[in-house]
Amino acid sequence: MTTATKPLPPHHDKLTCYTNYHCRRPECVDRYNRYNRSRLHSQAAGTWEGLVDARPVRDHVIALLAAGATPHGVAIQARVSDKAVRDLLPPPPSGRRYPAKYRVAKATADKILAVQAEDIAAPLIDATGTIRRIQALVADGWPLNCLAEQVGLYPKYIYELLRRTQAGESSHVARSTARQAADLFEELRTQKPARLGVNRRTATRARHYAADRNWAPTAYWNHYLDAIDDPDFIPEYKKPRAQTIAEDAAWIMRTSGLDKEQIAVRLGISRDYLQQVLTAHRVEVAA
Repeated sequence: MTTATKPLPPHHDKLTCYTNYHCRRPECVDRYNRYNRSRLHSQAAGTWEGLVDARPVRDHVIALLAAGATPHGVAIQARVSDKAVRDLLPPPPSGRRYPAKYRVAKATADKILAVQAEDIAAPLIDATGTIRRIQALVADGWPLNCLAEQVGLYPKYIYELLRRTQAGESSHVARSTARQAADLFEELRTQKPARLGVNRRTATRARHYAADRNWAPTAYWNHYLDAIDDPDFIPEYKKPRAQTIAEDAAWIMRTSGLDKEQIAVRLGISRDYLQQVLTAHRVEVAA
């Protein structure tokens, strides 16, 4: 018969030494008593802050990561421990870490919320190519959570990048992230998700998710690999011909100053049809 032994405290400099590990060294007991006296005094005075909701702090950290920061960089700038920052983050798909905390000390929250992206963000590049590669792999049947794990990012970070793109906002990623996404794209664009362990139903759900958003698959980008990182290149995957005509007409007007009659001749369509597609797609072109 074996007797379970309680774990030894890793350090004798935290309250958890007394509360979690039941350490009763004189210095650890004294630390806990001092904290408890301070807490009771603050509660009586109505100034006790205690723990606060971790959600806004977690969202702030994720926004910092999306801007190119790292958990370690956030911890250094906020002058808190790495663990205090990482405990706020959602667990990775592998589930190898405990779930994110839902409460955090007020002092820790204030320090982290005071950190701004411009203080710690790594050198960033345009995220267009990274986003297109991720979208293409999803369109091929690779689930977002799987891709996030492969690239070493949190799924919520990926969703935030895609949300910004959908809203027409510009996005940037760390150069290392862009490189990882490009390497993953090259590795997976010739592979079938099912052959690498992705459940068929999950792959189908990923394809439907991409189809609903008109994301071009890797087969489309195979013809435009030189343009996948170019933010000025506008993919026309499954785009209606009328929409293409409307956008071309608007571009011709902006760059050449031709009127609608001349634009219609140049595009090989009637002026009435040109006006019809412009109205349908709400594109304004000066007469």
